Amino acid sequence: MKQFIRWAPGALFLLLVFSGCGNDPGTKVTPTVVNADGSPGVIVAAAYQVEDGSWQPLNPDADGGISFYVPKGKARYGVAVRCAGMFLMANYSFNTVAQLTTAESTAPRLTCMTAGPYARIKGNVNVSGVTGAAKYQTYSWISNYERNATSGEYRLSAGYGTGRDMVVFATDASDAGLAGKIVRGIDARAPVTVPDLSLTNADALLNYNIGAFSVPSGWSGDYSLNLYSAGGTVVTSNVLGEGTHAGGAVHVLADAQAGDTYMLSISASGGTGTGSIARMRYVDAPDMGDISESLHIQPFAGYSVTAAVRPVFPANHPGDVLAYVFMVLSDINLWTYTVSTAWLDGAATYATPDLSGLRGFKHNYALSGEGIGWFTFAFVANVSAQEFFELPSVPLYFFSLPKKKGLVLDIASANGSFLAP
Repeated sequence: MKQFIRWAPGALFLLLVFSGCGNDPGTKVTPTVVNADGSPGVIVAAAYQVEDGSWQPLNPDADGGISFYVPKGKARYGVAVRCAGMFLMANYSFNTVAQLTTAESTAPRLTCMTAGPYARIKGNVNVSGVTGAAKYQTYSWISNYERNATSGEYRLSAGYGTGRDMVVFATDASDAGLAGKIVRGIDARAPVTVPDLSLTNADALLNYNIGAFSVPSGWSGDYSLNLYSAGGTVVTSNVLGEGTHAGGAVHVLADAQAGDTYMLSISASGGTGTGSIARMRYVDAPDMGDISESLHIQPFAGYSVTAAVRPVFPANHPGDVLAYVFMVLSDINLWTYTVSTAWLDGAATYATPDLSGLRGFKHNYALSGEGIGWFTFAFVANVSAQEFFELPSVPLYFFSLPKKKGLVLDIASANGSFLAP
């Protein structure tokens, strides 16, 4: 016993020494992979990179999530995910890459433009009680249904779950919104039939004005208003109003409430090869009113990319850019690269990485002779880098944007196409 007592303090010292040597794994990064509706995404393949090192395969855990460590003393990392494409992007293979630093985010949100589980909803609509109505339109988060009539049926798809909603509109013959309301509390865990819907003049939309804004000389400008409801409905059509840089009217729902978010977009473009610039502002429904906005970001100048299956993009916007999003679209594959300027660390170009040697990514690139479309977006935001990379996102056409009440995004974009060499 005495011998053990004499030995124990020394052993404890050695244990403490060895426990502090080489066992610090560094900073843990846990990406969140979601579908376009925010539901958990299904990962087909994943990989990660530390600094400029080689890409390594990354296997999901028992719960389908992924994580990895950035060693102590290092900060730059990359993570890539492949999601099987379906519904929103037909049979596309959707691949998303984020290259950031641990100071910006250790939980980046990677969005796949795929649809999660959904349920069919249907019913009948009657908008004949709205003066001037010529059509009805219905929307859920991933679909819309409309007819050139004041009554009839509708069939929609809603994201699986409770607390979903849909929106019904009455419009005139030119699709301008006249009346509308949000139908809330839909239980979309199984096919359901929503009670028949009707609109009257009591459901008239509220009208506000968007002020005129300046555009670069020789350019044209546009504005539009989108709705992202609390229950997941997306309305991106002109039913809420759109117009030119001269300004004009927008139409909003009288029964919208806190958590229902409008996104005002103003933009300008200068023709072929010059790209466009935009400002997007999120407004919580109770705060909606007349809005005057202006464009703040400079356009790209003389922008072009290196024609290759894995293109090289200039990352040289003159503004105080937080991040770039580069997109490569071929016949059956879509690649989205979200790259922070901190990760670029002063580099003026971005070479899209080659992941073709990794399982699950081998056949996700264009073949010789395929058409390739490319897009570049430079982002300035009024939120921190962490919020920008981790906020819930909303779909806008074939990519997603972070969403938050009061968030303002200034975006410069350029695009083009070529045949894969």
